[in-house]
Amino acid sequence: MPPNLNLTEIQIVKARSIGVSFNQFDYENSKTNIDKIILRGAAITGAFLPNTEFFADIISNEVYIFITEFGYGDYTLAEILLALRINEKGGMPLPSGNRIDPIQFTGNCFNVSFLAKVLDNYRLLRLGLDRKLENYLNKIL
Repeated sequence: MPPNLNLTEIQIVKARSIGVSFNQFDYENSKTNIDKIILRGAAITGAFLPNTEFFADIISNEVYIFITEFGYGDYTLAEILLALRINEKGGMPLPSGNRIDPIQFTGNCFNVSFLAKVLDNYRLLRLGLDRKLENYLNKIL
């Protein structure tokens, strides 16, 4: 591993290696992981949980669709939970030197809109790490 990875980058590397990505399972086989995202996301943000099972199922399905059909299907559960935790910490540096502002939770219960913004910020960190690793490998090869 390159010697100049910061703590967040090391956490991202570890999270990427834990479990399998969402695009490897259909919705029924991903439901437990989606429920973990919603429950832990609510615990991390202070969001309420859906007040009916019917609504919970709809949110769960929409979270799955968003992850798998909008560019995050190769993420693992550990990565998505890390993204939520990183968001709460806030102020993470990008390779450009700019800092990522945390996304403030809005709404009544955990929702796709919030998750989408958090994952978009995490994607920037992940892409920066990918470039750093690629540059490192190009130097040693």
